[in-house]
Amino acid sequence: MRSVVRAMSGRAARSPSTISRYLARSYLRPMDFKIPEEVKGRRLLELQELQNRLTIEALNRRVGRDCTVLVEGPSRKQEESTRFWRGRDEGGRVVNFELDRSDMTGKLVPVRIREAKKHSLSGEVRGEPW
Repeated sequence: MRSVVRAMSGRAARSPSTISRYLARSYLRPMDFKIPEEVKGRRLLELQELQNRLTIEALNRRVGRDCTVLVEGPSRKQEESTRFWRGRDEGGRVVNFELDRSDMTGKLVPVRIREAKKHSLSGEVRGEPW
Protein backbone atom coordinates (compact mmCIF):
# COMPACT_ATOMS: atom_id res chain seq x y z
CA MET A 1 0.00 0.00 0.00
CA ARG A 2 2.76 2.43 0.89
CA SER A 3 4.44 1.85 -2.47
CA VAL A 4 1.16 2.72 -4.22
CA VAL A 5 0.90 5.95 -2.22
CA ARG A 6 4.53 6.83 -3.02
CA ALA A 7 3.96 6.13 -6.70
CA MET A 8 0.78 8.22 -6.72
CA SER A 9 2.42 11.16 -4.98
CA GLY A 10 4.79 11.54 -7.92
CA ARG A 11 2.34 11.06 -10.78
CA ALA A 12 -1.06 12.00 -9.46
CA ALA A 13 -0.20 15.63 -8.82
CA ARG A 14 -0.08 16.21 -12.55
CA SER A 15 -3.76 15.60 -13.16
CA PRO A 16 -6.89 15.03 -11.14
CA SER A 17 -8.34 11.56 -11.35
CA THR A 18 -11.07 9.47 -9.87
CA ILE A 19 -10.29 6.70 -7.44
CA SER A 20 -13.04 4.23 -6.68
CA ARG A 21 -13.54 0.72 -5.40
CA TYR A 22 -12.30 -2.10 -7.55
CA LEU A 23 -15.08 -4.02 -9.26
CA ALA A 24 -14.56 -7.74 -9.70
CA ARG A 25 -14.12 -8.77 -13.29
CA SER A 26 -15.04 -12.25 -14.44
CA TYR A 27 -12.03 -12.64 -16.73
CA LEU A 28 -9.47 -12.19 -13.93
CA ARG A 29 -8.16 -15.09 -11.88
CA PRO A 30 -9.38 -14.92 -8.27
CA MET A 31 -6.75 -14.17 -5.63
CA ASP A 32 -5.82 -16.86 -3.12
CA PHE A 33 -6.43 -14.54 -0.19
CA LYS A 34 -9.10 -12.01 0.71
CA ILE A 35 -8.45 -8.53 2.01
CA PRO A 36 -11.03 -7.56 4.64
CA GLU A 37 -13.61 -4.97 3.55
CA GLU A 38 -12.63 -2.58 6.37
CA VAL A 39 -9.00 -2.63 5.18
CA LYS A 40 -10.10 -2.00 1.58
CA GLY A 41 -12.32 0.86 2.73
CA ARG A 42 -9.55 2.45 4.80
CA ARG A 43 -7.06 2.18 1.92
CA LEU A 44 -9.57 3.70 -0.50
CA LEU A 45 -10.13 6.66 1.84
CA GLU A 46 -6.36 7.16 2.21
CA LEU A 47 -5.92 7.22 -1.57
CA GLN A 48 -8.86 9.58 -2.08
CA GLU A 49 -7.55 11.96 0.59
CA LEU A 50 -4.10 11.90 -1.00
CA GLN A 51 -5.54 12.53 -4.46
CA ASN A 52 -7.67 15.43 -3.19
CA ARG A 53 -4.66 17.00 -1.47
CA LEU A 54 -2.49 16.62 -4.59
CA THR A 55 -5.23 18.05 -6.81
CA ILE A 56 -5.71 21.08 -4.56
CA GLU A 57 -1.94 21.68 -4.47
CA ALA A 58 -1.71 21.42 -8.27
CA LEU A 59 -4.64 23.82 -8.79
CA ASN A 60 -3.23 26.30 -6.25
CA ARG A 61 0.01 26.46 -8.25
CA ARG A 62 -2.00 27.85 -11.19
CA VAL A 63 -3.23 30.92 -9.24
CA GLY A 64 -1.81 34.15 -10.69
CA ARG A 65 -0.89 32.59 -14.02
CA ASP A 66 -2.28 33.47 -17.42
CA CYS A 67 -3.73 30.78 -19.66
CA THR A 68 -5.81 30.39 -22.80
CA VAL A 69 -9.21 28.82 -22.19
CA LEU A 70 -11.26 27.00 -24.81
CA VAL A 71 -14.88 27.80 -23.90
CA GLU A 72 -17.12 24.72 -23.61
CA GLY A 73 -20.31 26.58 -22.73
CA PRO A 74 -22.14 28.45 -19.98
CA SER A 75 -21.06 27.68 -16.44
CA ARG A 76 -23.47 25.98 -14.09
CA LYS A 77 -22.94 28.97 -11.79
CA GLN A 78 -25.14 31.73 -13.23
CA GLU A 79 -26.40 34.96 -11.71
CA GLU A 80 -29.04 37.28 -13.09
CA SER A 81 -26.72 40.25 -13.62
CA THR A 82 -23.68 38.44 -15.08
CA ARG A 83 -22.83 35.54 -17.36
CA PHE A 84 -20.31 32.92 -16.33
CA TRP A 85 -18.59 30.60 -18.78
CA ARG A 86 -16.81 27.28 -18.38
CA GLY A 87 -13.87 26.05 -20.41
CA ARG A 88 -10.59 24.20 -20.20
CA ASP A 89 -7.04 25.48 -20.15
CA GLU A 90 -4.08 23.98 -21.99
CA GLY A 91 -3.72 21.30 -19.31
CA GLY A 92 -7.38 20.25 -19.46
CA ARG A 93 -8.29 21.87 -16.12
CA VAL A 94 -11.78 23.36 -15.77
CA VAL A 95 -11.74 27.18 -15.64
CA ASN A 96 -14.81 29.33 -14.87
CA PHE A 97 -14.84 33.03 -15.69
CA GLU A 98 -17.22 35.95 -16.05
CA LEU A 99 -17.84 37.57 -19.44
CA ASP A 100 -20.94 39.47 -20.53
CA ARG A 101 -21.23 38.10 -24.05
CA SER A 102 -23.45 35.58 -25.73
CA ASP A 103 -22.47 32.49 -27.68
CA MET A 104 -18.85 32.11 -26.52
CA THR A 105 -18.80 28.34 -27.07
CA GLY A 106 -15.74 27.30 -29.09
CA LYS A 107 -13.90 30.61 -28.61
CA LEU A 108 -10.44 30.99 -27.08
CA VAL A 109 -10.22 33.46 -24.19
CA PRO A 110 -7.11 34.72 -22.36
CA VAL A 111 -7.74 34.34 -18.61
CA ARG A 112 -5.71 35.05 -15.46
CA ILE A 113 -6.38 32.49 -12.73
CA ARG A 114 -7.53 34.19 -9.52
CA GLU A 115 -8.76 31.32 -7.34
CA ALA A 116 -8.43 27.56 -7.01
CA LYS A 117 -11.49 25.62 -5.94
CA LYS A 118 -11.69 21.94 -5.02
CA HIS A 119 -11.89 20.66 -8.61
CA SER A 120 -11.74 23.78 -10.80
CA LEU A 121 -10.23 27.23 -11.25
CA SER A 122 -11.79 30.70 -11.38
CA GLY A 123 -10.32 33.51 -13.38
CA GLU A 124 -10.79 36.89 -15.00
CA VAL A 125 -10.64 37.70 -18.69
CA ARG A 126 -7.39 39.45 -19.68
CA GLY A 127 -8.03 40.26 -23.33
CA GLU A 128 -10.33 39.86 -26.29
CA PRO A 129 -11.70 36.43 -27.16
CA TRP A 130 -10.86 35.08 -30.59
